[in-house]
Amino acid sequence: MGEMYRLVQVFVCIFEVYLMFDFFSSFFPLKETLSEKHKRVLIVLGSSACVFIVNALNNSVINITAMQVIYLLILFCAFYGGFFKRIVYYVMATAIMSGSEFIAIVLLSLPSDFSMSDIQKNPISTIYSLLCAKLLSFIFFNVVKRIPKNTSNKMNLKNLMLYIVVPVSMMGIMIAIAYLNIDFASMGIGKVLLIFSSILAIVGSVLTFYVFDRYSSTTERLRQQELMIARMEMEERYYEQVEEMNQRHASLIHDFHHYLKTIGEAAAENHDKDVLGIVSELKIQAADTETVIFCGHRLLNAILNEKRKEAGQKGIAIHITVEPEFMVRQIKDIDLIAVTGNLIDNAMEAASGCANGYVKIYMYTQNDGSFSVMKIVNNYKDEIRQTDGIFITSKEDKRRHGFGIQNVKQIVTGYGGFLHSFYEKGVFSSLVVLPVREDERIKK
Repeated sequence: MGEMYRLVQVFVCIFEVYLMFDFFSSFFPLKETLSEKHKRVLIVLGSSACVFIVNALNNSVINITAMQVIYLLILFCAFYGGFFKRIVYYVMATAIMSGSEFIAIVLLSLPSDFSMSDIQKNPISTIYSLLCAKLLSFIFFNVVKRIPKNTSNKMNLKNLMLYIVVPVSMMGIMIAIAYLNIDFASMGIGKVLLIFSSILAIVGSVLTFYVFDRYSSTTERLRQQELMIARMEMEERYYEQVEEMNQRHASLIHDFHHYLKTIGEAAAENHDKDVLGIVSELKIQAADTETVIFCGHRLLNAILNEKRKEAGQKGIAIHITVEPEFMVRQIKDIDLIAVTGNLIDNAMEAASGCANGYVKIYMYTQNDGSFSVMKIVNNYKDEIRQTDGIFITSKEDKRRHGFGIQNVKQIVTGYGGFLHSFYEKGVFSSLVVLPVREDERIKK
């Protein structure tokens, strides 16, 4: 049974190093030299070999010291990040690992130290205590690393509870087997099968979350691609608008001397109405060729000009005010398109149902530039419906509509901001507040 214990110990060492490496990678970017997968695998396997050798010495002082050195080397050699932040997450990881082992010992009612004599007397209990401790560590690591909203593999609490059912149930089975005091002496191949199945169950628990991460990663890439296409289409429309306006300007300037000659002739003959008519026509053409520079951000300027044009076509009065200090560098272009596009489109759609529909857009800063604020106000006619604080679309196809505000809220929350929507007496307002980092304000 000693050979079986050593094989399990090898698995435990690899699993433990993997847990630490995976936990650190959730909060810190890998160094470029480790971008290739086989290099990361070599680091995990090499560190696991060091951990196994240290454990084989059976010296608690050396074990504690060497383990700290190994994991600190992994953290500081494989990942980027601030020194203090890395130390904090290292202490957190160590606390999770040590706490899991302690809880497993308490649950199994085992002594706090294991010797070879204990292994020989009750090998199954010892092996199961090791597997149970690492499975418990896996559960705690996944709970901790998936709660923060700024991590790449975040998961809401509801989904986390669903996914965690598998490892928790497996841990319960392992604890139950340890408490049943089954005599495995005469089972032979049954012992090997039981331990091997337990290891496979732990690996399966890991793969469950791995599949979720791959799915989330694929979904996020598709979302980024869709938003990137939207960004490119928006910029293309903007450049088309600029080209069209340039052509109109050129045509207007080309014909300008003809207008002046006609005005002069009409004025000489005291045809005031003809003069006023020509001047009015000039004003209309000048307005048609007008382009507005709302701000210095090219993409935001394109979006606002596009929405201004749409509002004019729909007969909606639109008023746009962008404060000179307003900035949106802290938000990705594709997210900026989603936020402004959804909110302004919703506002115009609601205002289009009114006799004198209007949309007012204000973009400014607060608290000495610490926050960027977007406020969109519009009137509306139809009744606004809510369920549990969520606005319900009035469109017939509710499966494809009604998600705009929820998408905006999710994006804004991801940047540490918030979206607040409220309405009163036929006026609907949406307020987006985004924090601006100190370094972004300095750049400006």
